[in-house]
Amino acid sequence: MAADRTSRSAKNALAGIVNKIIGIAAPFLLRTIMIQKLGVEYLGLNSLFSSVLQMLSLTEMGFGNAVIFSMYKPMADGNTELINALLKFYKRIYRLIGVIVLGIGLVLMPNITHFIASEYPHEINIYVVFGIYLANTVVSYFLFAYKSSILIAAQRNDIESNIITLCNIFLYLSQIVALLATGNYYVYIILMPCFTIINNIVRYYVVKKKYPQYVDSGELEKQEKKEIMSRVGALVGHRVGGVVFSSVDSLVISSFLGLAILGRYTNYFYIYTAINGIMSIVFQSILAVIGNAVACKTPQENHKIFNELFILYAYSNPL
Repeated sequence: MAADRTSRSAKNALAGIVNKIIGIAAPFLLRTIMIQKLGVEYLGLNSLFSSVLQMLSLTEMGFGNAVIFSMYKPMADGNTELINALLKFYKRIYRLIGVIVLGIGLVLMPNITHFIASEYPHEINIYVVFGIYLANTVVSYFLFAYKSSILIAAQRNDIESNIITLCNIFLYLSQIVALLATGNYYVYIILMPCFTIINNIVRYYVVKKKYPQYVDSGELEKQEKKEIMSRVGALVGHRVGGVVFSSVDSLVISSFLGLAILGRYTNYFYIYTAINGIMSIVFQSILAVIGNAVACKTPQENHKIFNELFILYAYSNPL
């Protein structure tokens, strides 16, 4: 079992590294082309709307992680009925979150220019652009994003990473061609929700083929829902902190200094996040393995694993 966990961690790490390399190199090239073809204000606009929608994603409040953790033990025990009930519950929660995000986004849309201190590109309709970004965020909640929980709980993050990598390669190539051939910002951004839909459809069919026994059906007992809600409560602070760290700076810079300054700032910050992302790949790749161990091993065994990982983390992050 330990060898199997190690093997899965290695596969997850390798897939994560490939995904991260593509996720760093391709957007960097895309940013360069965007600045040359459209201007740095458009890059700032991308960062602003992405940050606004990240703030709206706070409504998720860690439900995904809480549900996935609840899947580890029943998956290890072969309790298909409970996993199906958890999957159905997750689907309902995700669609409710999608409705909330869509509603808040539509309320926010008429006031979106309040987050921009200076002039924005008048060649575009700022409200239409925000609507496309909003659609790109919301569409996953109503499709099959919740199906990724099966892959993660089964410790097959490598499959999830490979799906994302493949779809991102085609997305980035399509956006580069769109910018070079047309220089049209609408064409560039409309590709995002299109490929988000494709990503979700591909994930759905992969999960259906590999794990046909897992379908969203059945109902959770009140005690199980209560346990999930208690885990969500424990994750709220972490979730809020992460979103604030990654999003508030863009909102403040755009509101007081403008899109051009924001575009330049995010280029430098992109380099920092890229380096930080590479360092976190190994730890992200073993999250599912740790969750499985917590659910299946004794407290003493988990304490030993914690000590080993703590030492590894301390050496990799000396500051």
